[in-house]
Amino acid sequence: MKTPLIALAGLLALSGAAAAQGLPAMDTNGDGAVDRAEFDAFVQTSFTTMDTNGDGYVTEAESAAYMPADLYAAANANGDDGISLQEFQAQGESDWSTADDNGDGVLR
Repeated sequence: MKTPLIALAGLLALSGAAAAQGLPAMDTNGDGAVDRAEFDAFVQTSFTTMDTNGDGYVTEAESAAYMPADLYAAANANGDDGISLQEFQAQGESDWSTADDNGDGVLR
């Protein structure tokens, strides 16, 4: 399984124990796998954490502590001054597809 880019950003956005755990931090039900609902919730929480001013966009300045510039650029599909929730979720969708390389609907 490949680690999704958004998951990496999310792990960086969530400090402390969650970041130290890596991918298992998304496994909220503790079953040893991350299903789509857990992943989507993690994407949402990560976006909310990075959107420090709550305006619905993550600017490059807001993301600087959480993700490298190339990851920011990849998620900012329209190249404007911020990543919208929709752009962040779209990157998450792409990351999910890449990470779920066997198509079973769970990440291990």
